[in-house]
Amino acid sequence: MRDASRGWRIPGVRGARPAPPAGPAPGARAPACGSPAQPRRSRLPGCAWAAGGAAVARRGLGGVAGGWSAAAAAAAGAQQPASPAAVRQPAGPPPPGAMAGSSSLEAVRRKIRSLQEQADAAEERAGSLQRELDYERKLRETAEADVASLNRRIQLVEEELDRAQERLATALQKLEEAEKAADESERGMKVIESRAQKDEEKMEIQEIQLKEAKHIAEDADRKYEEVARKLVIIESDLERAEERAELSEGKCAELEEELKTVTNNLKSLEAQAEKYSQKEDKYEEEIKVLSDKLKEAETRAEFAERSVTKLEKSIDDLEEKVAHAKEENLSMHQMLDQTLLELNNM
Repeated sequence: MRDASRGWRIPGVRGARPAPPAGPAPGARAPACGSPAQPRRSRLPGCAWAAGGAAVARRGLGGVAGGWSAAAAAAAGAQQPASPAAVRQPAGPPPPGAMAGSSSLEAVRRKIRSLQEQADAAEERAGSLQRELDYERKLRETAEADVASLNRRIQLVEEELDRAQERLATALQKLEEAEKAADESERGMKVIESRAQKDEEKMEIQEIQLKEAKHIAEDADRKYEEVARKLVIIESDLERAEERAELSEGKCAELEEELKTVTNNLKSLEAQAEKYSQKEDKYEEEIKVLSDKLKEAETRAEFAERSVTKLEKSIDDLEEKVAHAKEENLSMHQMLDQTLLELNNM
């Protein structure tokens, strides 16, 4: 007799050696039910039931095989050739022991067939449960890989959102600084305009004073005929006053003794005219510089506004991506929970 997993070979019993059950190739050992090679969640109660049934069937076959051996020995003893003395005896009915041995042999064969069918059914059940277990384990591994991939994608999207928020904060800070600079430039322009207005008023007053001084000079010319030629020279020097201020002041100092009142007025008018002309040039240069700075500040403000618009758009896109990723993650969690529930129900 052989093991039940390999089939029984019993003399006189047809079909006692069934085909080997479907399973792994020869030499390859499939992981047993409940072994460490399988995940704890994928262990099915039906696998243990099938293995227990196969073991019980094998134990029953062993016991029946022992009984069948005893019955076969009794039958063989009954079928041994009789001695010559027994041959010469008249034929009679068969002994009751031989009939009992043949009937017990048929019962043993039927029992063997029944137990073998039960063992085959248990092995087929165990094989199908093993295949289902392998399929469920593959599904679980695929789902875990998908969840890990989604988690990595969510982490990358969150990091990109943090970087976008940092860039937005930097852009807002730069925009505030540009607005402050524009406000300061506007205040500076207002101060410069007020100063320029005051300078214009002073220039008008000085022009009036200059006209009065000219009238005084004309009166002095008429009064002082002796110094008429010197006054003409001084007037020509006044036309070149911006470049030769020091020389004209020296000449006026020499003429102080001769023309006390007139020369003093002319000196003051010349100095004031030079100073105000220099101040006017200086103010014009400052106005040009400030206008250039104002244009640059406006350009920077426009660029900052465009940058803020782009950042807001990119932030909206990232928020939509994050929401979509969260929905996918939620659906995947629901699918995993449903799969685990089905595995536990099995």
